[in-house]
Amino acid sequence: MSVEGVDFGSVALSAAARDLTAPLVLLRQLSFQLDSQLGGEAQPAVSRTLEQMRVAIGQTFGVAEQLRTAIVGADNLVLEPVQLVGLCREVADNLQPLSGELKCELDFELPRRQSVVVVGNYHALKTLLAGFLTDAMHYGERHTVEDRSAGRGRINDRTVRDERIVRVRVSTNRSGVASIAIHDDGPELNLTRALTMLQRPDSVAPATSRPLMSSLNLLLADQLMRAMHGQLSVHNHRRGGVTIEAGLPISQQLSLLEVV
Repeated sequence: MSVEGVDFGSVALSAAARDLTAPLVLLRQLSFQLDSQLGGEAQPAVSRTLEQMRVAIGQTFGVAEQLRTAIVGADNLVLEPVQLVGLCREVADNLQPLSGELKCELDFELPRRQSVVVVGNYHALKTLLAGFLTDAMHYGERHTVEDRSAGRGRINDRTVRDERIVRVRVSTNRSGVASIAIHDDGPELNLTRALTMLQRPDSVAPATSRPLMSSLNLLLADQLMRAMHGQLSVHNHRRGGVTIEAGLPISQQLSLLEVV
């Protein structure tokens, strides 16, 4: 039996997202159940493995979100005022478990005196930002931190630990454009080549030099940024590192959901 007049591509994506989500929910529930059954008797290695499992499940949930966003498509995207500060805070909260597991800090540089509101789609921007940050946290800039909490501030009491940091900067310019720039120390990225390779179904060559970057997220970013009258750009720095920047037009409307 077949159904005529149905967009198979859209239906297939919907089915893939649904089929992908169901076992992930079960796996996450089982991990919490096992953690609860072990209680305080669980060995540190076992607890860590369960936490790593939940982090991996969370990352796969992100792919399912990207599939759902792809189903909506750029043509059906509803544009609305989006508060960038609130958006960044929500994404940072959602990525906190992964940030802790990778020992990578998300350093957000946000405007203090003004509310930056752009014309876009909140759900689409949240999905794309989370995808790019998930990739960037694997390539964060390494730095050392002196932790004196264990002692009284004496030199011999200092504990030096190695961490990574990903810098996120929200800014505006005089042309009426607001941008979210994500900087990390990962390998360079040729955006034009990557998008070209991703749009060739017969290609078996890697689309980017960053294997952890989601191909689906990169394609969505390009298509949805265009639909929101924005622009996606990549800057490769001479001394190493990459800055991925998304620019969107500033809304002339006041945000109805002001973040305090």
